[in-house]
Amino acid sequence: MPTGANMEIIPSNKGKSTLCLNGFTYTEHSRNLRLRKIYWRCTERDRCNARTHTSLDLEAPELLKDGTENHIGHEADHRAVIAKKVMQGVKRRAEEHPNEPPQQALRDAVGNVDDPEVLAKLPERNSMRRVINLHQNIGRPRNPVTVQDIVMGAPYTTTKRGTRYLLFDSGK
Repeated sequence: MPTGANMEIIPSNKGKSTLCLNGFTYTEHSRNLRLRKIYWRCTERDRCNARTHTSLDLEAPELLKDGTENHIGHEADHRAVIAKKVMQGVKRRAEEHPNEPPQQALRDAVGNVDDPEVLAKLPERNSMRRVINLHQNIGRPRNPVTVQDIVMGAPYTTTKRGTRYLLFDSGK
């Protein structure tokens, strides 16, 4: 990897990954398994054609081609990358703690950010609350259509103190 390269891969909403490299963000474009490469393109692709290549290993990627000098029409934005990481942390926390109030998750995530320019890059508070609610609902069961569809899972059979709440479910 070239010296001075600040590279990190974070998950995206669509199941692919986002590469953060020296203040620029790239989305995964394609993979070449024979050459063991991932091809990335700039997230601002409507006005920028910059591309970069890494190895297939997403845990410890090796930069094979640095395309940061090829960006057209925009500069590196390290604060936007930090804001993207904060949002990923908010989503991860919402999935891990589905019963936590959205305001608490929001307060904890945004409370750690002290740079006003990073705060300006984050979505509005109501949008972030909606994102938290959506990600909290991922692990929750769907609304049942019939009584037989009701299945009580582990988080719904114990209290917050850990004692069993639902001891017997007759299904009637």
